[in-house]
Order: sequence, then structure tokens, then C-alpha cells
Amino acid sequence: MTTNLHHTNWDSMSTPAKNLALHLYHRLPGDLMPQLAPAVARLQHTAGDAHTAQRGHTVIDWVARTVVPAWLDAAGHPGHANTLRDHPPLTGAGDPASLVRALNTAAACDPDTDLDRETDQHVRDLVYNTHYLGFTDMPGVHPSALEGVDGRAVAAVARAADAAVRAAVTRAVLSAGATVGERSAAVRRVRRPLARRLHVSALGVLAGMPATAGVSR
Repeated sequence: MTTNLHHTNWDSMSTPAKNLALHLYHRLPGDLMPQLAPAVARLQHTAGDAHTAQRGHTVIDWVARTVVPAWLDAAGHPGHANTLRDHPPLTGAGDPASLVRALNTAAACDPDTDLDRETDQHVRDLVYNTHYLGFTDMPGVHPSALEGVDGRAVAAVARAADAAVRAAVTRAVLSAGATVGERSAAVRRVRRPLARRLHVSALGVLAGMPATAGVSR
């Protein structure tokens, strides 16, 4: 099995798997990259197959019950984080209303903090950078990319992820000094170990997705 991903036919992959794999491809540190190739090889030729919706639910459930809680913990909201972790998985077999309610409650964790203009701009800039690294900007949480996934769950995950990241970044910024460098360093101290944990977790999610029958493993 090849470990060279440069010539991968990404479009042959089921959309949810492709989006997660591409996110990892562009962001994984070098020591974790070799773990991506076997999962990608397994999921070649899965585009449009019978497991596409299942993979979509797997991705959105992972963001809802792993990614968002990780950022809620960083924001100082372990209660909301544990509520989401303990929620039954989103499988597509039932109504997602309960998970949507839990996500909407978590989204309210980001208070309308009264920040001065300079601090608010620092927070906005750092939130943007953090979304890029923290699995909360993924195309995989966009409704058009997740065939068969209830749009209410997708939208609720996106709102909760945005609120959790902003709350975590705001907390780090307010705990730091007044300079841009101090604030950026404070956010990096939160973001780096968290991002690595999520990278490892995402590799496990991708490796556990079903392959199309007949594809070599």
C-alpha cells in the first residue's frame, strides 16, 4: 500500500471522508502523517456508495461530541462539554432534536463580553486562526457536503463550535497581557495540545469509516 498521498484521487472518496482526510492532509504534523495514508487508501472508490450518509453522521457526531466538548473544556465550561460527550451518538436513525438542544445550550456559553475595540479585534483574529487549525472550519460540517445528514444538526454543530472556540480564545486572551504577542502566545498554549489530541482522534474516526466492499485494505 502506498504512503504517497500526492497523487491521491480525492474525488473518488465519499464526500465526508474526503473532507476529513483533506483537512488532515493539510494540517497534520509530520510524525502523524504516515497514519493518514492507509485510511485514505481504504476509502478510495467510495464516492456515492451506500455508506455515504453513515460517514456523514460519523463526522458530524464526532465534531458534536468530541471537537466541541474539547473547546468547551478549554473555555471553562466542563458541564456543557460533558453533556455533549455523554449524549447518545448521532446515527441518522432517530430525531436529532435532543442533540440539537444540547448544542444550542452549549452555543449560549459564549457571552457577549464587553471587550474594548483592540481586544475584540485580537480575539477575532485569533478565532479565525484557531478555526483553521481546530477542526471547526471543516467543509465537512457544511450541509451540502453531508448527504443524508439532518441540516438542523449540522447548523447546531456549526453554531456551537463557533461559540466554543470564541469562548476559549476570549478566556485565553483575557488571562494574558495586553500585547498582541502575549495574547497570541496564550492562545497557542491552549490550541497546540488540543489540536494534536483532535488530530489523533480524527485519524481514528477516518480509519473506522466503512470501506466499499471489494476495495483493498
